[in-house]
Amino acid sequence: MSRTLNDPLNGEEIKIIILQHIEDALNRNCTLSNDLTYPGFSMKFEANISFVRSSVPSTLVWGNKAQGEVGEGAETEKIEEVFACDAPDKTRVDHGLPVPCEFQTATGHERRRVKISKKAGDDAAKK
Repeated sequence: MSRTLNDPLNGEEIKIIILQHIEDALNRNCTLSNDLTYPGFSMKFEANISFVRSSVPSTLVWGNKAQGEVGEGAETEKIEEVFACDAPDKTRVDHGLPVPCEFQTATGHERRRVKISKKAGDDAAKK
């Protein structure tokens, strides 16, 4: 017998989820291609992170980094992504992270993290 625990997300899991959303947005919404080269780039981003039912205040994460020179008339692509999580285990499964579970063993209860695959068709339903 086993059951999932729906424990809150930890900082490492949240960072992985954020980075996955950034990568997905870049792959979906911009012209960055592995077969193209670019003489330079500039980047400006803003991320606001708020925590559900927490006394920790929301965090503004920001950065601005430029490499190379940006020529006049360079086009700017804007990527916006909004994400909220109030079901930690579902969020873990959606992002390929292991889910904390409790198992009944011969020696008693045991806690482990188990990777649960998404059901076929879940991605199609999201789009």
